[in-house]
Amino acid sequence: MSRKQRWKTRAIIASVVVAVLVALCWPVWWTSGEGAKTVITVSPGRTAVIGAYDWVAGYVLRHVERPVDAEFPVTATSYPSGPTTAAVIGGRGHGLDCSLPSGASYAFQPQPDRMPIALRFRQACAFHDFCYRHGLATYGYLQNDCDELLQEHAFRICRHVLEKEKEGARIDDCRLEAKKITLAVRLFGSDAFQGWGDSTYYEFDPYPVRTNRFSAARLLTRDADDPGGKGLDLLRFDVVRVGAVVACAACGPQRESAGIGLIGLARSGVFSAPQLVTSAGGRSKLAFAVRTSPSNTSVFLSNATWSSKRREIALDRKSDGLTKETERGSDLLGSTVYAVDVAGASDNDAAAFVTPTVQCRVNEIALASKQVGDPALRHCFFVDIDGDARLSRLYQMFQHPMLFDMPRQRAVLFKREHDGKHPYQTHTNLLTVDLAMDGRPRYRGRLLRDVALTEQHEPAALLPQNDAVVSLVKSGNAFAIAETALDNAAAPADRDIIIAGQASQLARTWIDRAALMLRDGDSASLLLSRVTVTKPNKAAPDTQAAHLDVALLRRDKAADGKVRWVSSAAARCKVDYRITKLDEARICQVRHADNATLPTMLNRLRGSQTLAGDMRGNGGTDVAIMDPCLPDKPVLLEWSAADGKAAWTPAAQTAHVQGNLSRDVGACAPLSKADMLAD
Repeated sequence: MSRKQRWKTRAIIASVVVAVLVALCWPVWWTSGEGAKTVITVSPGRTAVIGAYDWVAGYVLRHVERPVDAEFPVTATSYPSGPTTAAVIGGRGHGLDCSLPSGASYAFQPQPDRMPIALRFRQACAFHDFCYRHGLATYGYLQNDCDELLQEHAFRICRHVLEKEKEGARIDDCRLEAKKITLAVRLFGSDAFQGWGDSTYYEFDPYPVRTNRFSAARLLTRDADDPGGKGLDLLRFDVVRVGAVVACAACGPQRESAGIGLIGLARSGVFSAPQLVTSAGGRSKLAFAVRTSPSNTSVFLSNATWSSKRREIALDRKSDGLTKETERGSDLLGSTVYAVDVAGASDNDAAAFVTPTVQCRVNEIALASKQVGDPALRHCFFVDIDGDARLSRLYQMFQHPMLFDMPRQRAVLFKREHDGKHPYQTHTNLLTVDLAMDGRPRYRGRLLRDVALTEQHEPAALLPQNDAVVSLVKSGNAFAIAETALDNAAAPADRDIIIAGQASQLARTWIDRAALMLRDGDSASLLLSRVTVTKPNKAAPDTQAAHLDVALLRRDKAADGKVRWVSSAAARCKVDYRITKLDEARICQVRHADNATLPTMLNRLRGSQTLAGDMRGNGGTDVAIMDPCLPDKPVLLEWSAADGKAAWTPAAQTAHVQGNLSRDVGACAPLSKADMLAD
């Protein structure tokens, strides 16, 4: 056979193969008929792919626990950790989406009258994104925990939406769809899970049902008549299956540590970390929501005040979540509750719990609320939305935390839709709600449609004292600070970051750890931090060292009206651990190694919680870095300002654990511009 004949034969074979593939797979699907009689016909090739994927998903995930209740899925959230902390911004600047590979929707049955798969399950996917980036460091979640939570949340979403969209819908359909989206993420997104060398602390799970123990720290205001004077005490809450234990990690002017003990809450249910509620008078209150079970949104609600003089958590005696209570808790019809201050209430009765819900009426937003000490449960107070009482689509679950400006009692809720005008990946709807908690709750809202806030701009944080949200967006090896105004629904605007008088780009490593947005009078500031492991010193093999970098960016409005974020302080502190006796059985006494399968003390320091506030009562921005290996000895950096220059100085920092581990924090040096920009 000649060469020309061989090529002709190959061309014929290729043409036949292409023709067969086209016959099997094109068109992918088409519709016929109209209205209720519309028939969707799927090509034979796609039918085969869907059938095969259905079988594989059902087989691989056949033993995964399936919820049998009818509760809503959990919405990822974030709570302030100090009285001047307006928001904690996690996510590492990577945006929030379903992380589904291109073409994954091919394996799902086409339904042109329904939302795209990635949008349909976006609430579950956003939680999964946080879980992959922060779950290990915060709650000890492994990759399998995150994946199984994704499947559970996807099932709950499907159950609530499918029965409203499809006549004769079956629960088994939802179970299968949840398995399919979970398998897609497992197959194609598993590399995104952050292990011990990368995971960082960020509270995102309001009810960590899959962990046996986790810790959360809070900065609480000292009593006005405390002999130690003004300032903040640092308390650590160890939350376990049967309760919550509190200890002073740094209390009083001398910053001593001391155990306090078990908090007298109900000893059953799923405990969450306490929410910090700061009253108009500046006093710190703690709000506790203990979910009665993972399969019921009913919660025991409690609030308490911190007494710095007595070193105790004083629980409100009218709380329904005390140990003496055995009755069913208060069901607020929502998986996530937010505590807010109640104007005009007494000090021990100044917390109300609010949750957004759509269980009251289809396509309408309602807020359920309950004030601690008030036996009445106020269900279904509908938000009076100016000019638009109803939303156009189902999928009313909010894919982003409800953002709060506590002093103004204002909230912002996010909801993405796909209406054909703008893709949901590039636009969202924002609902701003003013909360009136003095007496009978009243809620007035304003719906802003088609705001050009992309998925890459989430998560976002509400800018205090301004009608705007702030996003930290990764861009190559740097990151940008973007602000989106709520008054005109304009596209996000990148703000200049000014360092040493010049616009600069900070390295993206500054947002691997969750950033803190702090209230600074009528403006705001961002506290950034990072931990970089240094090369081992061969002359001191028992010493493990790292650099702790801290930077403060203040939001500034120039004379020309241009908003920018200006670096007002930056420091580098050297942290040295010394292990006098290696012990492979103890995580904190293992020599550090990059890409280790088990955490070391440096991995855990890198992934630890950051707090900031005026701890000494002198108007500065002190910083506390919790140390999981030395939980009672956080790294404390004290703010000082002289001659117009600000700096941080470490407090006394040598600590010991069983005589085998010590930590020293050296003097902090100003961080040069070059070092700030370096990755």
